[in-house]
Amino acid sequence: MNKLQKEQLIYSIITVIVGIAVILYIAQSNLSSKPKAKQANKNTYKGSKQAAWERAKQYVKFNLKSPGSADFGGLYEQNYKINVSAKGSVYTVRGWVDSQNGFGALIRTNFKIKLEYKDEDWKIISGPEFY
Repeated sequence: MNKLQKEQLIYSIITVIVGIAVILYIAQSNLSSKPKAKQANKNTYKGSKQAAWERAKQYVKFNLKSPGSADFGGLYEQNYKINVSAKGSVYTVRGWVDSQNGFGALIRTNFKIKLEYKDEDWKIISGPEFY
């Protein structure tokens, strides 16, 4: 091997290593953005309707094609049709989200999700269901 071939080989190896590093970084950042039950809000709303609403939004976003475009409005806005009901530690959240579909069009989708707050942690009982 002459000097030019050795340099080309070294540059090729470096390029492959950098490419693999970039792919691993992207994959790791996508995995860490998934909501996990153990990341439940440890704030003053612990087992409240407000906390159920916030947790439901996280789980709904995780199931959207374009979670960054999600717009839920606010829990206490007038004319905002959401419902958070509680039976003991079980919360049923019904609402809607505006988000982009696979073609980039903004679509309003209704959802329902049932959550339970138990042992300082949120767990999904059912859903989210989109309709």
